[in-house]
Amino acid sequence: MPTRRRDRLRDSAAESEMRVAGGPSRVGIADSLPQVDPLEVLPVALGAYDALSGLRVTVHAFDVENADAEVFRPFVPPDRWYHDNPFCQAVKDSGYDPVCTEFDETKLHAEIVATPDGYVKICPAGLAELVVPCVCDERLLCVLFAGIRTPGKDLTASRPLLRIPHSSIGWPSVNRLPPPLSQGEAELRLEGLRQLGARIESWWQKEGQVLAQASHVSGLGRVATRQFLIRRFVRENHLRRVTLAELAEVLHLSESRAAHVVRECCGRSLVDMLTAARIITAARLLRDTELGLLEVALNSGFGDAAHFMRTFKARMGTTPGRYRLLHRRARAELSAETERGAPAGGWVGTRQKPTRS
Repeated sequence: MPTRRRDRLRDSAAESEMRVAGGPSRVGIADSLPQVDPLEVLPVALGAYDALSGLRVTVHAFDVENADAEVFRPFVPPDRWYHDNPFCQAVKDSGYDPVCTEFDETKLHAEIVATPDGYVKICPAGLAELVVPCVCDERLLCVLFAGIRTPGKDLTASRPLLRIPHSSIGWPSVNRLPPPLSQGEAELRLEGLRQLGARIESWWQKEGQVLAQASHVSGLGRVATRQFLIRRFVRENHLRRVTLAELAEVLHLSESRAAHVVRECCGRSLVDMLTAARIITAARLLRDTELGLLEVALNSGFGDAAHFMRTFKARMGTTPGRYRLLHRRARAELSAETERGAPAGGWVGTRQKPTRS
């Protein structure tokens, strides 16, 4: 496949998320992220990694003694706080949720701070994930997980505390198991996750902490504070039916004044912001799951499939089914090219901090 076509397919998911979110369409992490609204840095960076790697990133904060970890959490889109992969859910629904929780919160947490470059882990159910910590001021801010895949034959990874028998798990009947993760691809994707972690650490130190402080301390910028509260409200509530009255209560304003403030601070209406957030969530579900269109609609905040399909086509320029098909083809082509292009020893590198401007 020609390089130009491959790059266009690879970047389409990241461009889609930025277009729906109201930002200009840009290609490439290094070129686009420094120009993004500070409040949108994390959603765009996470979406870019997803699009470039074909994996799904979730963000977990384990250090309950670190005040920054709790303040950091609202900046992360709520659908990134937890695994919603159908295979992970199948393991938990089979009664093994406590085993998974014990594995992540005990074994992984104990090891991750001492492993700043991260590693590949195999969960108790035998599924592979990449894990990288984000550390600021020598304290754990969060942990990035990227997955999931099945382990390739040559994959070197951490051993689980307990292996769950596959025969006891009610794997989703409509899905195939995820494709295998080879050692070469794992090293490449892990290096990308390190760079994502470095991006997040840099953003938190230069911009995130200031925004967090402005959201709690009066006098540091009313517009910034309201913008933060509005966008957080949209991220945390777009999966359900919400009213302007609820946001007005958060802002301590009347409904009419709240509607004006939303346009003043964010440049569009609350309805438009909720719709954009729902489309982004729906697009991710179409790319990363096998859910039917009605299930995608309901799980992204739409009331019915017909409304979802009309809105999706109007915003994205194609139907949900066509969007899913195009991304499956692109992902398959990229995966094939990655496997053909990986050197025998894989890619090896250490985390490089972004250059400060």
